[in-house]
Amino acid sequence: MSWDSYISSLTKSEWVDDAVILGCTAGQESVWASAPGGWLNQVTVRHLQWSKLSLIIAKGVKDAHGGKVNPPVFDMTTYLRKMNM
Repeated sequence: MSWDSYISSLTKSEWVDDAVILGCTAGQESVWASAPGGWLNQVTVRHLQWSKLSLIIAKGVKDAHGGKVNPPVFDMTTYLRKMNM
């Protein structure tokens, strides 16, 4: 499964500048996808613990506040939870 389309969906928001999706299954932690050339592209999985299968991190554009960045991330998280991911 390619997670690149999920990153594209997140970064198409005018408020999200960068994003990464990390897999959090114990013993199988990994970077599933990240925006090419972004700062979060350099994120590595180290001592990552989470209760579900994935963790989404998004970086807003300059001067964007959480109220603008949160909705696309929340929508993506809601979708992934419905898909049991």
